[in-house]
Amino acid sequence: MDEPTNHVDVPTREAVTAALARFKGVGLLISHDRALLDALCSQCLFMAAGQVTARPGGYSQGRGQEQLERETAVRQRDQAKRERKRLAGEAQRRREEASRAAGMRSCRNLDPKDHSGKARVKLAVYTGKDGVAGKLSSRMEGRLARAEETLASVKVEKRYDGDLWMRAEPSARKVLHRQSELALALGERRLLVPPLSIGNTDHIALNGPNGAGKSTLVGEVVRRLDPSVRALAIPQEPTAEQCRGALSRLATLDSRSRGRVLAVAAALNSDPDRLVEGDRTSPGEMRKLMLGLGMLDAPELIIMDEPSNYLDLHSVEALERLLAAFPGALLLVSHDAALLEATTSVCWEISESSPETSVLTVGWR
Repeated sequence: MDEPTNHVDVPTREAVTAALARFKGVGLLISHDRALLDALCSQCLFMAAGQVTARPGGYSQGRGQEQLERETAVRQRDQAKRERKRLAGEAQRRREEASRAAGMRSCRNLDPKDHSGKARVKLAVYTGKDGVAGKLSSRMEGRLARAEETLASVKVEKRYDGDLWMRAEPSARKVLHRQSELALALGERRLLVPPLSIGNTDHIALNGPNGAGKSTLVGEVVRRLDPSVRALAIPQEPTAEQCRGALSRLATLDSRSRGRVLAVAAALNSDPDRLVEGDRTSPGEMRKLMLGLGMLDAPELIIMDEPSNYLDLHSVEALERLLAAFPGALLLVSHDAALLEATTSVCWEISESSPETSVLTVGWR
């Protein structure tokens, strides 16, 4: 099965997981759903940089093993760098000794009447002692070349873990948004919403079944925001106009600002060159670009609808780290339990109270 839980809500995801768990045959599962992989898989194939590596257990166990392998590779790389530096210094010293020995061998710097000096040089040539420095230098060059090969053979996955929120800070106002209770029409149904507020550092998860009104509620929150609040709202499916606007803004940025935006893309496991080219930008890459562009405006509130859709697992984990570290307010609509657990502490939950009515409740995770 290829991505069986894409675009499904929590109850459907749980039903899919339970059904697959009862299957007694052989399964090959392609998924970015960490909970599903952990629940069902006895081994995982990790694909990266043109290589496939099999590791035992579900995703979390395999990812932990991958991290240990990376840490080992980092230690090996650092050790190889130190050894190369040591050998390079020794090789330089040996080259200088060999050069001095070659100069002395010519007798050009000796007094023509220094017969004893000439005799010592001739004796050194005859016994082979004058070539010792050159031989040692040659051997050291060989050791240095092998050290270079060892260093080149150690591969470490490049990561961008810098602090991308250096210029961000919570709003000076303690409450960014407050609204009284309301009822939102959802076709023949309605969503009852209690009084809501968003604090300047609240990280809020909004979840509920598909069709329960999550996107409608987010749209209402965005519509009611005070215009003075610097908010960045990234939709689940950016429109063609929004995509063109994002690419156009990227093209007009100065080099420093463009570098900041592309650093966000790199930190989120994307190739910045693809964003610069523009014509091959995927939906996932477009939302990374919109996030990077939004960061230039120092947002106080970030709102994202299903931010992990269209992203591979490394990108999702990078997004988790980025959003968890955001010092301002955050409102995420998602069915990804791991993402919400890592990034949010407040929960807005929509549940059905009757065939005609859904209700939003507010709590702490």
